[in-house]
Amino acid sequence: MRNLKEELRKEIELWRKEREELQLLREKDDALALEEATAAARAAAAAYAAESPLSNNLGNFPEQTKCKIF
Repeated sequence: MRNLKEELRKEIELWRKEREELQLLREKDDALALEEATAAARAAAAAYAAESPLSNNLGNFPEQTKCKIF
């Protein structure tokens, strides 16, 4: 009975570690997706500003290609 209890404890510990690793991978994936979406939105805004007849002075448009997430 004691062996069974110890094995169960080890399995639970392993399951928790795997769950934590999966959560970290999901967070990294979410951060990367956010960074890509931000870059795409900035590129679209720059393209819109370049094509917009209201943009007389394109030199004032801020060029921001990097995104700091954390």
